[in-house]
Amino acid sequence: MHVHPHDLRHAFADQIARETDVHIAQHLLGHAHLGTTDTYLSRPRLDDVVEAVRNLSYEKRTNVLGVAEALGKALEATTGIEPV
Repeated sequence: MHVHPHDLRHAFADQIARETDVHIAQHLLGHAHLGTTDTYLSRPRLDDVVEAVRNLSYEKRTNVLGVAEALGKALEATTGIEPV
C-alpha cells in the first residue's frame, strides 16, 4: 500500500471532523466551501452512528418555559393539588 502526502491531509481532515466539527476541519484546511471539505471525509463509522443515537434522549421533553421534565412524571397543578 502506498501512502501519499495528500492521504495525510485526508486523514487529518477526517480526524478533526470526528473529534470537533466539520466546520473546524473546513477552516483548518482552508476550504471556502463545505462541499470541498466533504470530499475529504469518510463515511461515519458504525460505532460513531451508534454513539450519536445513544446520546439522544427520548425520555425527556421540554415544556414552554424550557424546563426539562421526565415523561410520566406527574405535573403539579398550579393550585398545589396533584392531577388525578
